[in-house]
Amino acid sequence: MAKSRKNYYAIKKGKGVENKIVTSWAECEKLTKGYPALYKGFATKEEVLQYLEVVNVEVAIEKVKKGIEYTKKVKATTKTIPAMRLDKELVEQFNKKCKEIGLTDKQVIERLLKEWILD
Repeated sequence: MAKSRKNYYAIKKGKGVENKIVTSWAECEKLTKGYPALYKGFATKEEVLQYLEVVNVEVAIEKVKKGIEYTKKVKATTKTIPAMRLDKELVEQFNKKCKEIGLTDKQVIERLLKEWILD
């Protein structure tokens, strides 16, 4: 499924602006980069207007701060395994088996690694 194109950017809080609508990423970036801004892209002007009307700046900023803290914690305590290409049929069978046992692919891989390493 293709992503919808962002034609509008709602800047709830930016460099010297609040509740501003812009129509290009370049303009949005100028008003948000390097500043603890609150902004979001949308496909339609109606979505932008609704966002600007209902979003509470303080609540949204608190959520962003919590998200940043969580990301820092995860990065400090985990490592990524490099991505690899696998046979399509093997991956489909793996995903099917994961669903059958009620675990995500991440959970299964983590359990397999722990079992393999700890044995």
